[in-house]
Amino acid sequence: MSRLPPAGVALLAGSGCAALIYQVVWVRLLRLSMGSTSASMSTVLAAFFGGLALGSWLAGRASRRGPAALRLFLALECTIALCGLALLPLLLRLHEFVSLLPGGADSLAGRFSVTMLLLGLPCMCMGATLPVLAGVLVLRQRDMASRLGGMYGLNTAGAVVGAALTGFVLVPRLGLDGANAVAVGLNLSVVMLGLAARKSLTASPVNDEVTVAPGASVASAPDAPVSTGAARALSAAAAAPNPTPKNTPQPTRARRAQRSSLPFLFVTGLTAIATEVGWTRILAIFTGSTLYGLAAILAIFLGGIALGAWAIRSRLDGIRSHPSWLAYGATLLALALLGTRACLSTVPAVHEALAALKLAPWLHGLLRYGYTAALLIAPTFLFGALFPLALSVYCGRVAALPRRMGSALAVNTFASILGSIGAGFWWIPRYGTDAMLLGCAVLIGTLPLLLLPSLAGRARVAALALTAIVALAAARLPGLDLQRLVTSVRYAYDEDAQQGEPPEYLFIEEGDTGVISVVTYNGQVAKLQNNGLNEAWIDLKNPRHGVLAETLLGLLPTFLHDAPRSALVIGLGGGTTVRALTFTPLESIRVLELEPVVVRAVTAVLPLERLGLDDPRVELDIGDARHALLVQPDAYDLIVSQPSHPWLAGAANLFTREFFQLVTKRLTPGGIFGQWVNLFHMDATTLRSVLAAFFEVFPHGFALVVESSSDLLLFGSEQPIRFDHARITERMWPRDIRARLKVHMIRGPDDLLGLLALSRAEALAASADAVPNSDLNILTEVRLGDLGPELTPEQDPFGLLAEFGQMDLSELLAEGELTQRLHAVGLALIKRGRPERVPAVIEQLQPLAPDLAADLATHL
Repeated sequence: MSRLPPAGVALLAGSGCAALIYQVVWVRLLRLSMGSTSASMSTVLAAFFGGLALGSWLAGRASRRGPAALRLFLALECTIALCGLALLPLLLRLHEFVSLLPGGADSLAGRFSVTMLLLGLPCMCMGATLPVLAGVLVLRQRDMASRLGGMYGLNTAGAVVGAALTGFVLVPRLGLDGANAVAVGLNLSVVMLGLAARKSLTASPVNDEVTVAPGASVASAPDAPVSTGAARALSAAAAAPNPTPKNTPQPTRARRAQRSSLPFLFVTGLTAIATEVGWTRILAIFTGSTLYGLAAILAIFLGGIALGAWAIRSRLDGIRSHPSWLAYGATLLALALLGTRACLSTVPAVHEALAALKLAPWLHGLLRYGYTAALLIAPTFLFGALFPLALSVYCGRVAALPRRMGSALAVNTFASILGSIGAGFWWIPRYGTDAMLLGCAVLIGTLPLLLLPSLAGRARVAALALTAIVALAAARLPGLDLQRLVTSVRYAYDEDAQQGEPPEYLFIEEGDTGVISVVTYNGQVAKLQNNGLNEAWIDLKNPRHGVLAETLLGLLPTFLHDAPRSALVIGLGGGTTVRALTFTPLESIRVLELEPVVVRAVTAVLPLERLGLDDPRVELDIGDARHALLVQPDAYDLIVSQPSHPWLAGAANLFTREFFQLVTKRLTPGGIFGQWVNLFHMDATTLRSVLAAFFEVFPHGFALVVESSSDLLLFGSEQPIRFDHARITERMWPRDIRARLKVHMIRGPDDLLGLLALSRAEALAASADAVPNSDLNILTEVRLGDLGPELTPEQDPFGLLAEFGQMDLSELLAEGELTQRLHAVGLALIKRGRPERVPAVIEQLQPLAPDLAADLATHL
């Protein structure tokens, strides 16, 4: 085994690191225009990896060696850097282009085509770099196998660094644009290093020597893999008597192994990505579907592969029987996959144990990620070790290396595409993650059968026995228990979950975005959950009892708009908002829900009329709301958004300045937009950034607070918003509306004004020095994804509202009625048991009507 030159090590690691950064950044930016549904993201990733596969194949066809290969590699890196610079502004403005396309690239084929058009060239260049660099670093037959293993391991190690850097450092500190700039810098650094070290990199002479078996010519085994160990064995055989005719000639077995290695690479590529998809879905319950959790899982997955490839590199040149090693390795991998599947059932116990320790957030996260690494290390290590082993078998002679390596990488990458799409589109939706993980293990376990023709007699018997062992393990080892996994989350903001008693599951099913469940602890209140996090609250017994924040999110815009006719609801949730809107005279109510299983979940526990879905005015569509607003020209009088939590990947895109700007384009003149924002798991800095983004876009608006459920409601419009007391009183009068609001002691417009948290002027003052939350900095995902349970007083969001919220009603009321309404609001607050807010009303009222201020003080 010979070591790779230091410059070659740096080129491999730097190129892999930059490629992974680009992948994360570009896919995130594409999500903004293409949508974040499972189908959309699978299509985008298929286009991305399709470019890599095509690049690998083309590199093999244009194979070069020595200085010519180095020049080509540097040209590829230069092209990737230029594409990185050019693509960022294009991806940021892609929504403008997509909206002009026929159908808005609404079909999967259209999204695939747009992605290939944008990313095709850089992805092909990325896919070509490794086989081209092999023409520089692998020039001698005797160290071909070990150098292939080292190259693959180092390139993957660079990707590990890229995944960790992007998720934990670059995006949080520099944003997506800053991370893209770092990747460009890495490409250019690789080019400069390659130019500086070109002499040392190309100093080794090309050596195409190949050793053949006695009696066989080079032509008879043109691509036979020959290692140092095999050369020693064949040299000894040359001095010995000729083998008997009954023995199988070595070149024949080599050709059989070579033929088997390509489907071997295909199966391992397919199962590697499919299992990564499955592990990510399950472990995200444990680590969280956040920027940090997803980055950690990706880095751990790639890290195991890099370790496996690096560990086996020193043994590759001494292996005497490659097919036997592949067969034994495949069996070990299948058993490791089954073992990891069984060990995933230990996640609930570990999750509960860590929660009971009350550790510092950084230590808690470190232990979670460490346990995740322990779960995945065995199968990922074996995936990494088997790839260079199979690759060296397929590549054969060093003279054929670039061409065969390009083809092998193309096949492996193409299989990865099928694994990703198959898992996301078919296997998991139809059979579940557990069945998919089991199927992948069984498929790997059959690979020894593929190698039977290239194995000797005893090895064939062993291969059959190994396959039987895998089948037995698959039948006996336990699988996943989704209920235990979800129960172990014990949502920190759910008092029932914190008691430790398991809930009753009314519904549980895997969806596109996570495990969707409906649970109850008392038979009265049900909670809609995604991966154990509460998304909505449902009263199973009392149809009039809906969450106040969700009720007001729907009703209040209908009270404030002059004459609303149409509404769009983003997120079905528990159906409270939609049901409230059906009590109004609206002519059309459209609902956009990202997760189809949410619809099945709520309809499984409530009749359609409780959800408002039986109303002929209601139209329910499944899809990504941001993409729908982008490509569909429909305009609405009212739009209300109640997405999932803003620290989760995907949902965070519905709290940014650019999303709010998109909303304004789909509002009719005078239209009103309502946005739900959580105050639980929120800090003052992040809240300031959301307020800055919202009120930078909307020149008129205000914020209401529902402290009992820690919800904030933002309302904005491009036209002035007025609380018309008479009109609101009239629109609150219908029986169903009165009944809904009376439960929460809301009897008139003054009670609504009593919920005021911030006027627009107060919100701008509160966020005066804040950076607006945007698509590039994704501050809600970055800050809240790493937010600990304990907040300092300076970071308490309620403290921020109390400091700046002084009941300034001047923007919402006509000048002539301000005095009267302030007094009425103060009395309403006292009646509702909220006297702590009355002093702010008195302060506003004092310069206008001292006598009324004194009267309020007397009541207080």
